[in-house]
Amino acid sequence: GQRIVTPPSTPPEVAVDPTSDRPVPRRALAVCAHPDDVEFGCGATLAKWAAAGCVVSHLVLTDGSKGTWDPDSDLAALVRRRQDEQRAAARALGATGEVVMLGRIDGELVDDLATRGEVAAVIRRLRPEVVLGHDPWKRHRLHPDHRAAGFLTVDGAVAARDPHFFREQGLPHHRPDELLLFEADVVDHVEDVTGLSLIHI
Repeated sequence: GQRIVTPPSTPPEVAVDPTSDRPVPRRALAVCAHPDDVEFGCGATLAKWAAAGCVVSHLVLTDGSKGTWDPDSDLAALVRRRQDEQRAAARALGATGEVVMLGRIDGELVDDLATRGEVAAVIRRLRPEVVLGHDPWKRHRLHPDHRAAGFLTVDGAVAARDPHFFREQGLPHHRPDELLLFEADVVDHVEDVTGLSLIHI
């Protein structure tokens, strides 16, 4: 058999002069591969912004159907449970925007033109000032969905801002003010979440 070795986890580097505590956006959209990725990647920042009045939305690209170690799991029930958990997590973080589930099959996410167009359409419809997503260039990133989700976020934001991409959508183009990528090797922006308290549901 072949042995797969996980590369050692090293703490991220911090840029010499990272920016910090950007003004709270009016609207933010977090894009992630699976239910629970947003919460691990940027949950505290979203909760901080939501508490200050930001309308926070989540775009989850896959159905989360591989999210169990139980080989006999009822996958249809698992998908429903993970969707319910994602909506509950968004509420717990104070999100008042939408939770959009794109429903691609977990483990099979690819940065193809159709999916990129769907991400761009969500960005155009929700018109966030800030888009957040996985950093697709992170070294030693093993999960293919996380890499694909990162590229879909970047490529979707580029497409959303240009009026000549996906004209058939009939949606006005939208250019977010900022794209923030979580799980980066080099951290160049930080948000102080000291004293943050979450909503309990």
